[in-house]
Amino acid sequence: MINYNFRCYDEETHRMVYSRDPSTTFTIRPDGKINVKIHVDGKPDRYILNPIVSLCTGATDRNGKLIYEDDLVQYQNVGTSKIKVYVASGLDTLQHNDEIVVVGNTSTNK
Repeated sequence: MINYNFRCYDEETHRMVYSRDPSTTFTIRPDGKINVKIHVDGKPDRYILNPIVSLCTGATDRNGKLIYEDDLVQYQNVGTSKIKVYVASGLDTLQHNDEIVVVGNTSTNK
């Protein structure tokens, strides 16, 4: 079984929430849309409405930071590119990850 990691931006707290966080649950509804539920002890569960979800590529940048879909990355200080993930192919940075650095994310750069 493949274990995918996801994240989305929480407009209420102005931070990213991650599927690997035990207080956050990402589920796929029957209509194909994604629900993101956040649990905080002592408070009612909260849902993120219409989340923009990014898939983790599994690759890291030169600082060891995981690279997600829609991240803005810089390659060799030359230019900035937006990461797109295709589940069938993924992102192959095994040879070049020491030359890539995450500089932002389009979900939070509105």
